Amino acid sequence: MKGKKITKHIGKWRVGDYLRQFSIVVAGIIVTFYGSSLVANHAQQKEINSVMQFVRSELEYNRKELQQIHNKVLEQQLISSYLIDCDFDTRKIPADTLQKYRRFISSTSSFEYTSDALEVLKNSSLMQQISDKKLLLDLVKTYDALQRVKNSVSDLYQIKNDLLTKMSLSFSNEERKAHLKSDVYTKYESVLNKSIGMQNFCWLARGYFDPEFFPYTFQLLDNNIKTLSEKYPSND
Repeated sequence: MKGKKITKHIGKWRVGDYLRQFSIVVAGIIVTFYGSSLVANHAQQKEINSVMQFVRSELEYNRKELQQIHNKVLEQQLISSYLIDCDFDTRKIPADTLQKYRRFISSTSSFEYTSDALEVLKNSSLMQQISDKKLLLDLVKTYDALQRVKNSVSDLYQIKNDLLTKMSLSFSNEERKAHLKSDVYTKYESVLNKSIGMQNFCWLARGYFDPEFFPYTFQLLDNNIKTLSEKYPSND
């Protein structure tokens, strides 16, 4: 009896009324799913933007570190050239110049960079959602270039470190005391004359890096920083 009432009630609907009601239901479902999709996409884009800003900040930090080691390399190449050009007669070089580059005969250096942001990006599902694959490839190339800089700098300074260590261990107590109290000319002379290796290192250091080695890496960093700044601007 109840079923007959429902059938009778439905039978009174016009076809247009039924279609209108059906359309309203379908539209509601579509709007709901579309709205949920928009919310999900917005949240994902926000997460991508945050990670890419992290990558940009890391590249900016790495660029500063690269600039520091580049400055040290240039200084080392410059004093090496001075020494070679005067045939290692340090008395022909102004004392203040030798003092300015005194680290050359006493210390080494290294280059370190960070890749935490890149690892976060690579190990997340976000990487697959980034449509600009060229940007991703450029980022990988940039970090590879940074690694090459690290390896090359490490190889060069390891040679120097071995020479300085060997030389330092060869000093007698008297020589060491005299070296510490001596003027800048004597300090240079004791190091350069103690071992022919340091003179050979000057020749090696002066032409060790290709002229485009550092500029190429700087260009990669600058291009990526610029692209990331444009595509993923900060909300600050």
